Amino acid sequence: MEKFLFTLIFIAFLTSCGSDNERIRAEQERNALQKQLEEVKFGATNLLSDAKKFADAGDIPSAKSKLNELVSRHSDRPEAAEAKVLINILDE
Repeated sequence: MEKFLFTLIFIAFLTSCGSDNERIRAEQERNALQKQLEEVKFGATNLLSDAKKFADAGDIPSAKSKLNELVSRHSDRPEAAEAKVLINILDE
């Protein structure tokens, strides 16, 4: 009886460890997907592209919003320099 109880406790322990590993793995996957989503949504190239589309469509406030977001998030990227130029052009 003691062996049986010990075996059940051991199996429960192993199952809970596996569950923790799965939870950790799922959390890591979720974080990776979140990072990819943010890159798609807020990447310098995408923000610049979106801003140009808004500007071409005549939606200047949305274009400037995307450009300002780009400069704010990616000030060290070449796209930010282009965004600053475009902001000045849109202000004229």
